[in-house]
Amino acid sequence: MDSATLDRLHATQIEILCEIDRICRLNNINYFLDSGTALGAIRHHGFIPWDDDVDIAMLREDYDKFCEIAPSCLKKDYFFQSLLSDQYYNKLHVKIRKNNTKYIESTGGCDKMHNGIFIDIVPFDKIPSRLGKLACFLAYTYQRMFVYNYEKATLKPNIFKSTISSLFTGRNTLGRYNKICKMYSRLKKNYSYVAFDYPDYQRFIFPAEIFSGTELTLFEEKEFPILKGYDAYLRIMYGDYMQLPPIEDRVTHSIIVIEL
Repeated sequence: MDSATLDRLHATQIEILCEIDRICRLNNINYFLDSGTALGAIRHHGFIPWDDDVDIAMLREDYDKFCEIAPSCLKKDYFFQSLLSDQYYNKLHVKIRKNNTKYIESTGGCDKMHNGIFIDIVPFDKIPSRLGKLACFLAYTYQRMFVYNYEKATLKPNIFKSTISSLFTGRNTLGRYNKICKMYSRLKKNYSYVAFDYPDYQRFIFPAEIFSGTELTLFEEKEFPILKGYDAYLRIMYGDYMQLPPIEDRVTHSIIVIEL
């Protein structure tokens, strides 16, 4: 991707992020910059120069509230994407997409689904510390085995996987998975937070105190919330996160179509 296209992509993603931020402020919903977006905010005060997506996260109670409110609050330029709103979508977490744009990765979902430029919104759930790794593993396994899964964005759906998926989840039984995720959502102590949608599950188990609150940080000359415990969070995620990776590791996602 050339630098001009990447700049335009970043501008569109910031536009989507501002719309999410607007809804969250109006409805007292807490969220925070996640993953490489959080790293970019701290290390670069904006996007990691070679990054091409935006990730944010919410604790489960805020995530559920956002999912209930956002579809009716989003401006007409945006689309709330979930298993329930898009029959071809193949992820458990929701995305906010920009209408009349296109962004398809080689590892993406079905080419029939809404493929606009997007922001991922990932829920974090509470679990007892002693069960943290097991719960992450089970949730990850459940997702990969039973959630709608397509081979590649340009290929037809895998009939076997889709059939198995529909037997164990299906769009009418999505609540089953959510119940698993929310088992410990009312715990007040002795728990860790878990991001179920991350594949490298053993790395992403965080002490509860990291999630005690948020503060504002600069990201592309605008202020957005980040965890107050971002240092511990980023060290768990990336190790010595202020060090730049080798040049060969500074890569974008494998995008096969982009239209702005």
